[in-house]
Amino acid sequence: MGKTEIQYPLNRVLGVVETRADLDAATRELLAAGFFAEEIATLSGNLAADAVRSAGGRGGSLDIVMRMGEWTGLSDSEGAVKAQYEKALRDGRFVIGVLATTDERRTEAARLLTERGAGFVHYFGRFDIQRGQ
Repeated sequence: MGKTEIQYPLNRVLGVVETRADLDAATRELLAAGFFAEEIATLSGNLAADAVRSAGGRGGSLDIVMRMGEWTGLSDSEGAVKAQYEKALRDGRFVIGVLATTDERRTEAARLLTERGAGFVHYFGRFDIQRGQ
């Protein structure tokens, strides 16, 4: 199999669900609420976990600064969040991501994922990561 590439999930709400049934239910709920299939992405398995681990982050000079921090042993919240999603994938759980470019869509996506049992729900903005509802 080829290598999976992961980019920074800009303007996306991400959450972790335990089972394929939970993933399917959350996807159906999002679609019923008016999200488009193209706005919903899912990750699972060790290949995805490897891709999350090797993902560079935001890109550009900010990515270089963050990687330098990792190399020197400094921790950052973005790295800790990334590690949690990687661990979930390695543990056999699923990551679901929803494109949400407005505050209303972000709030709705986070609410729906949380109501469907998703944990570790976060919104990835341009300059920060916010914990979901």
